[in-house]
Amino acid sequence: MKKKLLYLGLIATLFLGCTAKYMPIPSSQVVISEYLGIVNTPEYQFAAENRYWSYEPDEFSEYFISFYVVLRNRSESNLQVSSADFVLIDEAGNQFDAIPNDYLERLTEPSQLELYNDSTLNGSHFFDEDEVLHEEQSSLEKWQKARENLIRYVFRYGELRPGARKSGYLFFPKMSERNQSCRVIYKESEIEFSKLKDKK
Repeated sequence: MKKKLLYLGLIATLFLGCTAKYMPIPSSQVVISEYLGIVNTPEYQFAAENRYWSYEPDEFSEYFISFYVVLRNRSESNLQVSSADFVLIDEAGNQFDAIPNDYLERLTEPSQLELYNDSTLNGSHFFDEDEVLHEEQSSLEKWQKARENLIRYVFRYGELRPGARKSGYLFFPKMSERNQSCRVIYKESEIEFSKLKDKK
């Protein structure tokens, strides 16, 4: 078991090493703290980091680029936050909207395993019943873990009360591999990111 975990950890490390990383660029409006770019306005504090999604469903990393976002309400009134407030723009000016949470949740729904039912209806028994039940159980457990991770780690939209903060992952469609820079925008505030150069 330990060898298996070590092997999986090594694969994950190698995969992460091949994944493009974007670093925030400081400016007159953006300060850097560790890997976070931070913008302060009288109404809110907006921070973003290009952070790899390392939870189930792990397939998300194949289709989306993820940013970890922190939003704090600095005003005296409630702040409404929706997915439409967040935008990613690549170096060519292509705009990518944040993927809504309900769409992410639909992507994690388990597929229906009908092969076993079809085979039994046709009177053929090509599949081992225990094996099929094990696969169904495994699929259900993976789906439950994925839903749990989405609830726990993904940025949740809605009302943000005065002095309160929200944080979590935002997902955008993946940009071109050749892309060297991008901007993450929340309302009127933006943080520019530059692709980390590969070490040679």
